[in-house]
Amino acid sequence: NVTGVQTCALPIYPSSEDKASALSPQCDAPNADIATPVPLANMANVLGRTNKLTILAIGSSSTYGVGASVRGKTYPAQLEQILEKSLQDVEVKIINRGVSGEVAANTADRLMNEVALTHPDLVLWQLGTNDALAHIAPNEFETIVRTAITRLKKRKIDIVLVGLQYTPRYVRDESYIA
Repeated sequence: NVTGVQTCALPIYPSSEDKASALSPQCDAPNADIATPVPLANMANVLGRTNKLTILAIGSSSTYGVGASVRGKTYPAQLEQILEKSLQDVEVKIINRGVSGEVAANTADRLMNEVALTHPDLVLWQLGTNDALAHIAPNEFETIVRTAITRLKKRKIDIVLVGLQYTPRYVRDESYIA
């Protein structure tokens, strides 16, 4: 719990028998409610041709690393270490472009510039919390995100959306719930 923001407790490498009990209560949600598994076809294509993988992590404070004890403990830095161990023959590079307090519209505005500069094979976009707290209308938020996704797909870049943070003090906020 860092300044009122509670995160999920996930073990780095849970064994198959521990997976059912691996999540903290804050993370206990049906998979259908939080994720739709879709193959990352463009990323798979890149890995079929080369042993290099470039990932752009973009979003707000969780991506930037607010609350991390050191820069090497941000979620992008930790994910890079996990992927390097898991994909031993692949050179993994995660570029962290998080900006604290940023809403999806601002991220979407700079997303294509970041893509042009970094040439990622995959984009991780952490979003939603600041939009909810800023009371951005859900339909406006959805339009912004869908437009950005369409632009990335046209460039043959896969995207993974990293959803909003569990924040106990806002669980009754109508905009946060929406």
